[in-house]
Amino acid sequence: MALNIPKVNILVYLLVCLFGIGTWLPINGLFVELPLFVAELPEQWALASYVTVTIQLANIFPFTYTIARTCTDRTKSAETPLIFITISIACLCSMFVAMFWKYTVSIGGTSYSAALLLLTFFLAASATSSNVLCFPYMGRFRSEYMTAFCIGQALSGLIPSILVLLQGYSSGKDSCHTNNSTDNNSTILFNQTSTQKPENRQSLFSVEVFFSIICLLMILADIAFLLLNVLKRVRTEYTYNTVDVLECENDDDDGMATHITNHDESASFSLERTNNGEKPSEEEELNIIQSTSPNKYTTLFLLFQTSLMAVFAYAVSPSLLPYASLPYGASIFHLAAALCQATNPIACFMALWFPIRKTRYVTMVTVIATIFSGYVIYVATLSPSPFLQHTTVGGVLVIIFSLLGAGLFSYMRTCVATILSGQGPKVLLAFGFLQQLLALISALTLFALINYAKVFVEYKQCEN
Repeated sequence: MALNIPKVNILVYLLVCLFGIGTWLPINGLFVELPLFVAELPEQWALASYVTVTIQLANIFPFTYTIARTCTDRTKSAETPLIFITISIACLCSMFVAMFWKYTVSIGGTSYSAALLLLTFFLAASATSSNVLCFPYMGRFRSEYMTAFCIGQALSGLIPSILVLLQGYSSGKDSCHTNNSTDNNSTILFNQTSTQKPENRQSLFSVEVFFSIICLLMILADIAFLLLNVLKRVRTEYTYNTVDVLECENDDDDGMATHITNHDESASFSLERTNNGEKPSEEEELNIIQSTSPNKYTTLFLLFQTSLMAVFAYAVSPSLLPYASLPYGASIFHLAAALCQATNPIACFMALWFPIRKTRYVTMVTVIATIFSGYVIYVATLSPSPFLQHTTVGGVLVIIFSLLGAGLFSYMRTCVATILSGQGPKVLLAFGFLQQLLALISALTLFALINYAKVFVEYKQCEN
C-alpha cells in the first residue's frame, strides 16, 4: 500500500482540524476526568454508565434534525448556523462544568450529580449533533479535508488525554488509609471502629482549571468554523458541485480554482488540468465519480460496519472500561482512559497516509477491532476478580486491547468517511445518524445491565 500525501491548502486544512476538535472535545474531557469525578461525586464508579446514557439520550437532537431534514430540504440552509450554535453552547457548558460540577441534589434519599449530568446532556447534544451536521457540511470539501476533519475529531480525544496526564493523577501507588470512627455514647476503647478507604491523590491542577482550558479551545474551534465560512480562499477547496452552486450565487468568483476528487486517488484530478487544457464537462466528471463510487449494497455494508464499531467506541468501552481496568488498579484505569483517546489521531493520520479503499479490508479491520473490544468486555464480566488480577501483565493487557480496539475503530471510521464523502449529503447524514442510533440503544442496554441487573460488579479497592 503506497504512501500517499495529497496536496492540500495548509490554512484550510488547519482550520478544518480546529473545527473538528470542537466536536467532541468537552465530552472526551469528561471521560478522562472520571477518576477525579468519582472521588468526589456520589455515584462513584457507576458514574461512567450515568454519563454514557446521558450522552446517548442527547441523541434526541440529532434524531429530530435528521427527521426534519428527511421531510424537507429547508433545514439544509440552517446547517451552518446550527453548527455555530452547537459549538457556542458547548463553549458555555464547558465553562459551567468548571464552575458547578460538584453540585448535587437528593432524590428519595439518594444523592445525584445533577449539575454535571445536566451539563453533560447539553454538551452531548452538541457533540452528537455534529455527526449529522458536520459530516454533510464537510461534504462540500474535497475528500482530503474529510480526513482533516476526522483528525480534528481524534485530536479532541488526544488533547484531554495530554492534559489529564499532565494533571498527574496517576502518580504514585494505589493505597488505602484507615478511617477510625467512635460511637459518641461509648468509650473509645471498646466502641472504636476502623475502616479502610481509598486515599485520594493530589493533582497538579484541578478539574476547574482543566475545563477552563477546554472552554478556551472550544472558543478557538468556533472561530475556526467562522473563518471556514467567510474566507474566500476556502471555496477553492470545494468540490465541483458545491462550487457550481456558489458560482450561481456569487458571480464575482470567476477566478476560483475548482477541484474534484473521488474515492480513487488515481482518478482524482483538478478541473484546470485536462488533456487539452480545457475544463472537463460536468457529464465527464459525473461518469468518473460513478465509476469509482461504491454501489448501494456496498454503501449499506460500510454503514453497518461503522455503526457496529460505534457501539463499542461510544457505548461499550466508556461504560465497561472501569469494570475491566479498576481491579488491576486505579492507575490502570486512568492510563487506559487517557491513552485510548491518544491513539485516535495516530489512527486518523494512518488513514491519511495508508487509506483503505476496498470493502474486504475494511471488514478485516472491523473483525480484528471487535476481537480486541470483546476481550475488554469479557474481563469486565469477571469483575471484581478477573484473571491475572494481581499481576502487571493483566493490567497491561487491558490497556493494550483497549488501545488497539479504539485505534482500529478510528482508522476504519476515517477510511469509510473518506470513501463515502463523494456520495452526497444524504449518505453522510446516514453515516452519522446510524452511529448515534445504535450507540443509544447499546448505552441504554448497558445502563440497565450495570445499575439494575448488576451483571457487572464494582471493584472496591479497600474491601476486595
